[in-house]
Amino acid sequence: MTSFGGHTSLTAADEKATSSKMKRLKDKLRKKSRIVKTGCSFFYMFSSLHLRNLDHRGYVLYRISIDEFNNNHNDNAPYKKHHVPSPYLAPCLVFPPGLLPPDYCQMVHLGDYFYFVGQMQTEIFRIAKFRINNLYVHETNIASRFLEPIKTPMKSPKWRPLVFVAHHNLYVISPEFSFNSIDFEMYSPIRNSWKTLKPKPSGGGTIGFLRSCLVLEDTVYFTTYPMEKGAHDDSVLSYHLINGVWNILSTSTAQNVFHKLHPVFDPPIVLIGDMLFGGFENNLTVAAAPHCLLNDSTKAMFLRPSLAPHAHFWRDFSQRAHYVVPRPASHYMADFQTVGGHNVLCYISYGRHPQSDEPVALFSFFKIPGTCLSSPPQEDLADDYTLQYYKTHVQKMYGIDSFFDSEFLQRKFYKLRIDNLHGKLITCFSC
Repeated sequence: MTSFGGHTSLTAADEKATSSKMKRLKDKLRKKSRIVKTGCSFFYMFSSLHLRNLDHRGYVLYRISIDEFNNNHNDNAPYKKHHVPSPYLAPCLVFPPGLLPPDYCQMVHLGDYFYFVGQMQTEIFRIAKFRINNLYVHETNIASRFLEPIKTPMKSPKWRPLVFVAHHNLYVISPEFSFNSIDFEMYSPIRNSWKTLKPKPSGGGTIGFLRSCLVLEDTVYFTTYPMEKGAHDDSVLSYHLINGVWNILSTSTAQNVFHKLHPVFDPPIVLIGDMLFGGFENNLTVAAAPHCLLNDSTKAMFLRPSLAPHAHFWRDFSQRAHYVVPRPASHYMADFQTVGGHNVLCYISYGRHPQSDEPVALFSFFKIPGTCLSSPPQEDLADDYTLQYYKTHVQKMYGIDSFFDSEFLQRKFYKLRIDNLHGKLITCFSC
């Protein structure tokens, strides 16, 4: 370091040392905030696709590198009308109308394949994962080049089936009870065969259609729709994957002793650390519940929210309305981890931009410490409307007066590079 006329100047060696120090500091900060999913390289989004000049629906699959979530692009600052233009997210595959069932189709990841299951069809399709992992993303990638039917079809078609993966097998279940068809089947990729499973109990007509499912170890849990529109007579059921036994955990019908139970979570339901998270009030907000050992005293509240979001979660969560609006809008949740091992909730909003009407996707990341707060929020929110909505719809929802803690990490905003369409987000997963 040298001095000229009272002014200090860095030598080349000093500049090199300072530059190296700053680089190490930036790398440390970047590593601290990195969001990763251990053992996974990509994040996939599967959405319906409705071309405006056609009557039939298609589908689109987006692929995002996990490293893309860790780059310098983010929208962490409060919303500004003239913010920096966001990057475009191009499709990995486009499924034109006619390739998959037009009204309803589910996608799951099992082993080396992606499986596609539609309604009222016994034919199941799949795509080998290795064939598209390195595929250059572009809206001209047509899925017919990669799509193939599995050799053995299902035994019976199902209306709007729930599809899930457990114990290296594919499970397909009809949400409604039927006397004339097979409601529940399991596909073994190793044996290339289907097995008929015991159907869900009817509960004497007090259990509605299946709504969502969650696999935890050897058990899959199901929530149901209310029996009547606007009612809260939903139920929670369990099915043991080893012994094939069904159980009814709770039913919030008026005739039941638990008729004052909170409504079940809106799907999807995700386990993050030792807490279950799900949507609430048609996914207008997020709620949580501790994941504890099930017994006679705790099973009544299983998959039902008991923790509301705290005000500091809502302040950043409510920003999504500036980026994504209905027409239509859909939402999904996923779990991630930071390099430091912290649990992260990712909330994906998928819809249209309020100003440009372009199709967009917004990813909001929140660190979840796993702690609960019992004191009411004292922080000021963005504006009077947001504060009033929080007090009436979040803080006091169904008498919940405990809150889950969180820390906002970052926000990622993408414009979807595909024109002349609208659709809804169906599923998201990492692999």
